[in-house]
Amino acid sequence: RDAVVHSVQACIPHALLLPVGIEWLAASAPLAGPLTVHGRERESDGETFVWDLLVADDQGRVVERWEGLRLRRVADLPVREEWPEALLAPYLERRVGELAASGVVRVAVRANGNGRHNGSGPVLREAAGGGAPLRRPDGKPEVAGGPAVSASHARGMTLGVAGPGVGADVEPVVARGVGAWRDLLGTERQRLAERVATEAGEDGDTAATRVWCAGESLRKGGAAPDAPLVLASLAPDGWVVLRSGPRVIPTYAGRVRGEEVVVAVLAAGEAGG
Repeated sequence: RDAVVHSVQACIPHALLLPVGIEWLAASAPLAGPLTVHGRERESDGETFVWDLLVADDQGRVVERWEGLRLRRVADLPVREEWPEALLAPYLERRVGELAASGVVRVAVRANGNGRHNGSGPVLREAAGGGAPLRRPDGKPEVAGGPAVSASHARGMTLGVAGPGVGADVEPVVARGVGAWRDLLGTERQRLAERVATEAGEDGDTAATRVWCAGESLRKGGAAPDAPLVLASLAPDGWVVLRSGPRVIPTYAGRVRGEEVVVAVLAAGEAGG
């Protein structure tokens, strides 16, 4: 049962959780052999998380039902330079939800074993919770009857997000001169990148890649190419939140398979903590 609780911990990988109570638990068979936990988060205020769980054996039979498992956030875990691929998607999803004060963005990540992306269909289907992704005449992906979706590819991963008005971009950090970045970003966004670099204490290429990714996520979310973009906030764990009107774009810089990348996810909401 301790392992069952730890499976939920993996869904909030940047915080240390401890169980503080449960409403109801029913067991129909002993816990033995390989087990799979199916969980649904019922509610959360960022400090206390309430989950319902089904524990199934290797034949798919439910052997335990947990209702109202309460876990309390007792500490933030140390910032990782590189997240294991299995934890990257829940980490991105949680932090975007916290920083945009919105819990409606779903994130999926798939590694590309050959260094090339193999289409965005599977990762978008996972992010949207089912449904076959289609391409509109303008090339934008959509899921019939589902939420808005967006996808992006870097050398080692495919990122998919789903939610109202979302957009996403992931790019490797590449060293360029100031002039090259100004040509890519334009004068105003280059100034924004310089401000981000100064206030976040990071190199200019990483900061400029954040601004580029934020602009791409805005474009994918339907914003005009010249939509205004400003710095909203800096988080202690290295996230930088940019804003365009009511739209919030949390950006993350970290390593994936040993390569420095930036991820930006456009979400509707107000900048959180």
